[in-house]
Amino acid sequence: MVKTNYNMAINEKTQLAINALKFEAIFVSNPTEQTHNCKDFHKTSFKWLCKITLGTHTVEVDYHMGIHHSRFNTKRGGHFSHDTLNASEFEQYKNKGLSDAGFRNWLEHATPKPPELDEILSSLTSEADAINENFEDWAESLGYDSDSIKALKMWNECCNSYRKLKSLNLDLEKLQKFYENF
Repeated sequence: MVKTNYNMAINEKTQLAINALKFEAIFVSNPTEQTHNCKDFHKTSFKWLCKITLGTHTVEVDYHMGIHHSRFNTKRGGHFSHDTLNASEFEQYKNKGLSDAGFRNWLEHATPKPPELDEILSSLTSEADAINENFEDWAESLGYDSDSIKALKMWNECCNSYRKLKSLNLDLEKLQKFYENF
């Protein structure tokens, strides 16, 4: 019983800290490739610049969201001229291969859903855990080649996530506990 009260107090304090943050997501770019043609997630996703502010200090984070985080925009025409998809078909086909013209038309009708602060903080706290491992152990635990420059770059980005959270004076352990089942 005491542990539950303690965890509730941690969650309440963490929620108060999160509520003090100001958040802005700025749309940067559309996907440039279809999922079935490309294995590079960054090319197949919507890119956002997310700004998290506490007081006068702001942290900027690039964030990518897959194309399943979009919806059909009827204000832009309401149907596809090349693949003739209606709104329900749009949902069904957004991760499947379209013709190049159909994909471009899909992007014209897609409205990306902006990320929310909880998504960003959950992602950052998960990534920030890399700071607790050296690169070789981190790469091995995730199945990456420790000789890979790309994997080293990802590890460095994850370590930067830790630094960004710490620069906001957020308690990383409490945030990780708060978002562990997000």
